[in-house]
Order: sequence, then C-alpha cells, then structure tokens
Amino acid sequence: EDPQVRHRDMALEVGEPGATARNPGVAIKLSDTPGSIRFPTPLSGALTGEILTELGYSSEEIEEMRRVGAV
Repeated sequence: EDPQVRHRDMALEVGEPGATARNPGVAIKLSDTPGSIRFPTPLSGALTGEILTELGYSSEEIEEMRRVGAV
C-alpha cells in the first residue's frame, strides 16, 4: 500500500473478477517499450494435478490425496 509502490505500479492485481492475485509489477520501466504482465500468477492449487502428474503420480493417487485433504 506504499504510495511509491502504487505510483510505480509495482504491485498489480491481475486475473479474473473474483479470482485476482497480487503480482509484482514490471521492475524496469522503459518509455518506448513498456513491459506488461501477459499471464497472471496461477491461483494457489490451480496446477497441483498437473505438477503431481509430471512427478509420476497416477490420477487415482492424486484423487486420493485430494480426498484425504493432502492437496
């Protein structure tokens, strides 16, 4: 909430309405080629299944982890 952080757009709310996340802004400010955030940070847990699959867990194991509240 610091005024300088707000002025420099260093903490941005990105995402869909009702599902936003605070992302760090683009640190380097260039007047001719300004940077932008193209993809928001995934919400917590959004990629859990995908990551566990890449780690070798089966869909049944992942579902069991979800059922018992491990993920």
